[in-house]
Parts: sequence; C-alpha cells; structure tokens
Amino acid sequence: MESIKAILHSVFKNLEEKQGQHPKEGFEALWEKCCTKKTAKHTTVSFFKNGTIYINAENSGWLYALKIKREEILKKLRKISKNKIKDIRLRVGDIKK
Repeated sequence: MESIKAILHSVFKNLEEKQGQHPKEGFEALWEKCCTKKTAKHTTVSFFKNGTIYINAENSGWLYALKIKREEILKKLRKISKNKIKDIRLRVGDIKK
C-alpha cells in the first residue's frame, strides 16, 4: 500500500505537468551539469516556477555549502539554461532519487 506522502507527491507532480510548468527532469539535468556529482548526490530539484528553481539539500550542512556558492551556481545555471532560470531557492528537504 502506498504512503500518503507518495500519493500526494504523485498528485502534485501530475498537476504541475498539466498546468504547463516545465518538467522536472529537464531541470534535474541542468542541475547535474551545474554542480559536482557529489553535490548532485545530496541534492535534488524540487520544482521550477516563474523562473525560480527550488533545490532541496539533504541536510543543513549541504544547505550551508550551497548557500556559500549560491551566486556561482546561479551564474552557471543562467548560462546553461539560456537565462530561463532567474533565481535559485535553497532549502533542506526530501531528496528521493
């Protein structure tokens, strides 16, 4: 039996796709190009909305490391995405892969 969390995740993912937001997979690929393999292993793209990419970090240590490099990461993301990504929001959260 699926957990409520898994069901809600599925429902919200379907709603995002139906509302015409960008698919998460494309931004996951951009994120992985922008950061190291080690960083990608401990982070994930939560969602993308209105030019802002939301990144979940595994714990506060990874969040702190990302915040230190925030401007560098944002510059790379803007270049790779051809300025589709205008901002980045970082937080501790679920990183299921």
